[in-house]
Amino acid sequence: METVQTTRRGFLAATGGLTFSVVLGGGFAGEAEAQAADATRLQPNAFVVIGADDTVTVITPTAEMGQGTLTALPLILAEELDADWSKVKAEFAPPNPRLYGNPHPLLNGGQASLASIAVPGYFTPLRIAGAQARVVLMQAAAAKWGVPVAEVSTNAGKVLHARTGQQLTYGEIARFAQLPAELPKITPADLKKPEQYRLIGRTEIGRSDVRSKVNGQAKYGIDVQVPGMVYAAVLESPMEGAKPTNVNAADAMAVPGVTHVLPLPFGVAIVGNTVEATRAARHVLQPKVGWDTSGATAAKFDSHKAKEEYARAGQDGNAKALDAYKRGDAAKAFGDGGKVLEATYWSEHTYHAQMEPMNCTVSVGADGSADIWVGTQAPMGVVAVATNILKTTPDKIRVHQQLIGGGYGRRISPDIVAQAVIIANAVKKPVKLILSREDDMAAARPRPMTHHVMRATLDAEGRIAGWRHRIVAENVDAVAAPPRFQATGGKDYIGWNGADLPHYAIPNYVAEGVREIRGMRVQPFRGIGAGHNKFAIECFLDEIAASRKVDPLSCAWPSPARTRARRKCCARWRACPAGVASAPAAAWAWPSRTTTAASRPPSPRSRWMPPAARSRCTTTGSPPTPAWRSSRRTCSPSWKARWCGACRSRCWSSST
Repeated sequence: METVQTTRRGFLAATGGLTFSVVLGGGFAGEAEAQAADATRLQPNAFVVIGADDTVTVITPTAEMGQGTLTALPLILAEELDADWSKVKAEFAPPNPRLYGNPHPLLNGGQASLASIAVPGYFTPLRIAGAQARVVLMQAAAAKWGVPVAEVSTNAGKVLHARTGQQLTYGEIARFAQLPAELPKITPADLKKPEQYRLIGRTEIGRSDVRSKVNGQAKYGIDVQVPGMVYAAVLESPMEGAKPTNVNAADAMAVPGVTHVLPLPFGVAIVGNTVEATRAARHVLQPKVGWDTSGATAAKFDSHKAKEEYARAGQDGNAKALDAYKRGDAAKAFGDGGKVLEATYWSEHTYHAQMEPMNCTVSVGADGSADIWVGTQAPMGVVAVATNILKTTPDKIRVHQQLIGGGYGRRISPDIVAQAVIIANAVKKPVKLILSREDDMAAARPRPMTHHVMRATLDAEGRIAGWRHRIVAENVDAVAAPPRFQATGGKDYIGWNGADLPHYAIPNYVAEGVREIRGMRVQPFRGIGAGHNKFAIECFLDEIAASRKVDPLSCAWPSPARTRARRKCCARWRACPAGVASAPAAAWAWPSRTTTAASRPPSPRSRWMPPAARSRCTTTGSPPTPAWRSSRRTCSPSWKARWCGACRSRCWSSST
């Protein structure tokens, strides 16, 4: 039995501390900053390539995991480019945050797909890139015709000169155009106004990847095949910090097709010629491996005891708490003697349960280079991990981004990549590692369990004068983004997100966090902290409204601006048929606004109209547009994310 010489400290350094230290900033030394010019394509900037066949290829810097970025991001650029949408396609960008970093404050220029910030973060950069490419095309056409640039215009993939009737397609221009020494400067003021949008907001534009996913042509990470490839399975450690001991591999090696059993810092790997062989050997091996849990904090975890301790921390005025968000003077508001209301809420550890099993295929070269085929939400994390393990340089790591069959934050962590790189380097063959559902559960990085203590004080007129929201939980930033966690003095941006109240006219509020350390490998989960924080906030507002016997929407929106917003929210939905009740709701998260209306007949037994929900999402400067032409959908116990026609992002039909 072969033992892989990788220390646990080295493994943890590769998969933990480097995960976001690279993803959240810095450049990539191995980037190819320019491509050789030829007569078949024109690349005005890093985001768009125009082919001589009129094809417009948009280089998308985010992963596609079902949220629709392969449609949304190209659509944004195509709008300003005035491209023919039928000729637009998308390709994944290489790991290169200097060129493709997301300027959103959460990532600060890093290249990753998380927290529903692809459209908000890239909206302006992609529009500028599209407008810049459009000007380059106009300049080239005007020079060829010998006319002023001011006299030419664009429409649906063509440059037009109205006075002479001349026109050129973008592909025709790509054959002769030369990039100027200095690309045109474009500012946000030069971009289209919302009323000028030709593509954004059109409900008839559907997802560009639907056909390939329906007919099976779309290829995911698990579909990758490499010549000479072998397969691997991993028996994961039962908890963070546990190490395998007394590995009796004889019976596992006896399974036909098994070639290696490798003790690793995080478990035991089984390598073989087929998936079936590795899976069978894993089950044979499981009862014959001992685990040293002496270094595992989670070994002492007891969920019942943890809840009791969380509850005490929520009420303990002496518990160390850090302010997440604040406005006004909440302490003074609570000291004024008004009526105080209190409620508590919980959210449990939540497994991502992504449909596509975790997988990664790696081929390691003799020179320390590596090709990595993986569906990842954080490509620079992949580069960092592989570079660290192979003791090489970033330019030797080639990441082949694949479609993702569900990410939800689970595929931010590069643990699957680290495992595959270690195994492939040990066996000296290309390896495809696939985690079974049970091993993924064992290696899971769940959303943390949270406890919310909500308190509000009312003034003499019954309005909310003060608000306090205490979040008791393990900190996600401490695990997923250690550099930022340390730089902010222990603040959990991911876990506390959504606890602010920018849209409610509450003059004095504070949201604070109390950190728990339980040894869990917590990770962001779709929507990050907003999922549990917004749930607690909105439920508490409902309880306050119920105690006052008032409309929940008016409970915290007494100002004229909020009242107008409420009227607009409610007015966007058509009146329901007679006898049908409708309940509108609204939420502000990131720079987009989501409004939802649920309706149903008074009697739940009625068959003529099922319970239904409609959702609408808008961004600043974008006209409100229904999510789809047919926007009504039947409710289910677990409502789904909806594709939004206005901001080409996700709209949620539930508060969780």
